[in-house]
Amino acid sequence: MAAGEYVSVSSQADAESADEEKERGELVNQPDAELLALTGIHEKRGLSRGLAE
Repeated sequence: MAAGEYVSVSSQADAESADEEKERGELVNQPDAELLALTGIHEKRGLSRGLAE
């Protein structure tokens, strides 16, 4: 049972690491698109556009 939990946690950590690496690459290669995406996320959460930016 412990082995299954270890594999689950390890897989989750690997997935999060891969997502983080992808986001870092996008920030370097497409900073304007990333700014728009993040601005949109914060606007949907209720912030004004100016504050979201």
